[in-house]
Formats: sequence, structure tokens, C-alpha cells
Amino acid sequence: MSSGILDILRPKFDQLDGKQTTQKTVGITSVASGIGFCGGAFTLSVKPAGVAEGLLRLGSVTASFAAVGAIFAVTTGATASLRESDSPLNYFIGGCTSGLFIGARTQSITVGSASCATLGSMAAFYKFWKKNDWGPLIPERKY
Repeated sequence: MSSGILDILRPKFDQLDGKQTTQKTVGITSVASGIGFCGGAFTLSVKPAGVAEGLLRLGSVTASFAAVGAIFAVTTGATASLRESDSPLNYFIGGCTSGLFIGARTQSITVGSASCATLGSMAAFYKFWKKNDWGPLIPERKY
């Protein structure tokens, strides 16, 4: 059994090969917006605020997640199109660019550098894993 959100995101995330970048960007951005909305709602449940402040915080978190998803998809697709190859390096560049956006959003070069390295490495490793067809990260239980 796999989780529902990963089944929605996985087909879009696996095929960032430089073809149909616009459709894939819209798909990833919409999923990232949904995740951001849920995250914003969670932060409001942990630290409640007034109606106006709550809506602003919810909108800010949702827009930030949507931007990170869109930046990742566009950069990865554009890099794959320019390089004419579907490789982990494209995913690293997309993840690093998304991390740099997070650093700019928080106005911290430390956060930006760490996010660039982390997101870029995770995305490249994911692509490398899928390219070598190593199967699921956590295999199903066998009783």
C-alpha cells in the first residue's frame, strides 16, 4: 500500500525530461500548493492567529510552496531540454534552484546554501534511484 499524495506526485515528478514542461509544471505546482495549504493550516492549528493574520499566513505558506514546486519543475525541465538528456544533474540543478529561492524568501544565505545542497542532493539521488530501477525505498512487508 502506498500513500495517496505520493501516487499523485510521483508520475509528474518522475518525467521531468524537458518535454511538455508547461503541463508538468502546472501539475507539480498544484500539488505543491495543496501541500503548502495543508502545512499552513497545520501551523495555524499549532499557533492560532486572528482571521486576517491567519489568512495572510496561510496564503504566504501556500504561495511559497507553490513557488518552490514551480521553480523546481521549470528549472529541471529547462535544464533537461538544454542538455538534451534526462539525468540526475538536471534534478540537482532544479533542487538547488528551489533551495536558493527558500534562502531568498527567508533572507538568509545560510538557509539558502543548506537548502540548495539538501534539496539538490535529495532530488538527484531520487532520480538516480529511479533511473537504476532499484524499486521502492521501503519494500512491502512479506508475511
